Amino acid sequence: MNKNSDIKISFFNLIKTISDSIDLRSVKITGHHKLVAYISLQLGLRLNLDKASLRKLVFSALIHDIGILYFDKRIDDILDNRTNEEHAYVGYALIKDYFPFDGYSQILKNHHNKWNKIEHNMNNYLSNIINLADITAYFTDEKSNNILSQKAEIIKTIKQYAEEKISPDILNVIDILGHKEAFWFDMVSIKNREQMVEEYIRKNLDLKLNLDQVLSISEIVSHIIDFRSPFTAAHSKGIATISAELAGNLGFSDEDIKIMEIAGYFHDIGKMAWPLRIINKTGKLSKKDWAVVKSHTYYTYYVLDNIKEIPKLKEWAAYHHETLDGKGYPFKIDKRKINMGARIVAVADIFTAIAEDRPYRNGFKKKKIINILKELAINKKIDESIVKVLIEDFDRYNVLRREKQKKAICDYNNFEERTIKEIELIYATV
Repeated sequence: MNKNSDIKISFFNLIKTISDSIDLRSVKITGHHKLVAYISLQLGLRLNLDKASLRKLVFSALIHDIGILYFDKRIDDILDNRTNEEHAYVGYALIKDYFPFDGYSQILKNHHNKWNKIEHNMNNYLSNIINLADITAYFTDEKSNNILSQKAEIIKTIKQYAEEKISPDILNVIDILGHKEAFWFDMVSIKNREQMVEEYIRKNLDLKLNLDQVLSISEIVSHIIDFRSPFTAAHSKGIATISAELAGNLGFSDEDIKIMEIAGYFHDIGKMAWPLRIINKTGKLSKKDWAVVKSHTYYTYYVLDNIKEIPKLKEWAAYHHETLDGKGYPFKIDKRKINMGARIVAVADIFTAIAEDRPYRNGFKKKKIINILKELAINKKIDESIVKVLIEDFDRYNVLRREKQKKAICDYNNFEERTIKEIELIYATV
């Protein structure tokens, strides 16, 4: 058994995974976080921020709108409403208890607040930089073929809009950047801009995380996924718990058990693409709905491809709807290519889904759960050897799942209660 893992994961790769998953929600925000990160980086460099502050600024910019996923509104309505920014507080509430580094949650919380309305400290200063970067991105037409001809009018509009919102020394940097043609060309050259930001981060700002830090962040990701609805509030917690427990009982190393738990937390990250109407639907799904539903494992696979240091993670997490008869989705993979980690997550997913309570039904009883699992194994949908391990110690697995999911439900209820109250207090329309 491994005492300590030698795996080190790029902090940037992990943040980029989260950023890319937010982009799944709508084409309206695809690339938005990377654009704001680019502008934030340029502002931060001009303001001579130290390396730690610059890292915090750019990485926060890459995920600044994670709270946008929690509102059953058109993305256009949220993006256009720049005075009542509840999603900023939701982002803060999501990461404040689990993120393994200080300051990020506070930056997200205040990235739309006026400078004269918040305490003047470094985290809020970074937040104010992101605010200006966000405003600049909003007023810049990325599709323009002649951006230089518009820069004077864009700067004028930005300064008029941001005058009362942004610290004067930050706002003045826009004039300095505005004289650089390359700044504007980068704004409309997506590939060049993103390559430049990535190269700068990898050379100057990146950190290497251990598996425990990645595990902590992956639990945040599961909250981002699951806390969108009471229907799914504890689902990934159950998958992560049962997957790790099965892996341990099947002889996986300590390192792989931890990776298995991370895979459980990440397995539904592709659901960021789902609108709330599908997540909350209690009736039969239409064919169009099913087409959306089947996309989530595909997106999980490609979003997790960012984490190059653990190549098996994307397979363990994303293959949970592949079946051993080759009729699963989305890749229709031959059973010989479905490794044991992916098979474990598949069994854990089905077991948890039918055992857990949902707002519209109670979890199934032991006998029915066992019968379903056995039938799926007989029909070559899931691995019979894994099902056997689970059934032989069914009560222990089920108690463990129930305890962990009960805690996750409590976390969700606390999140809902405090977040709604704080939003009403902080962002109430006067």
